[in-house]
Amino acid sequence: MVARRTTTGNRLDCEPGAVRWTLTPNDRMLGARCATGRHRDEARSYANHLPPRGLQQESRIRMESMVVRMALVAVGVYILNVPFGYWREDQRKFSLLWFVFIHASIPGVIALRIVSGLGFSMHSYPILLAAYFLGQFTGSHIRRRKRARAAAE
Repeated sequence: MVARRTTTGNRLDCEPGAVRWTLTPNDRMLGARCATGRHRDEARSYANHLPPRGLQQESRIRMESMVVRMALVAVGVYILNVPFGYWREDQRKFSLLWFVFIHASIPGVIALRIVSGLGFSMHSYPILLAAYFLGQFTGSHIRRRKRARAAAE
């Protein structure tokens, strides 16, 4: 017997034997049961807006993997932008090459998002934008320090 959440996230599917019952939000509020009544506790916990213990752990694991993917993509975006920031530092501000070095890494960032399965959810934008501009800043800072050392010698 399996209890799981559907893709919409608002139903609990119970599969006792060959019969499949689906608890809708109204059914959960009324305390409805699956065919055999074995999932009464799951229906009650959904009625109280708490997922069953197995689903709590599954969503926690899914959230942890998303955080790890987000961190890996942010590190990748940072590393991808360091050389572009380095090359951008020597260009005249608002010149064509200056714009190219700022925007050239965007296809790579999009590819990282797609390959990682992170997608384009709104909560990822602030983190990845911060990594993007931090990489640009780090690259330009490295170039400035290298130029200052060369001038001091």
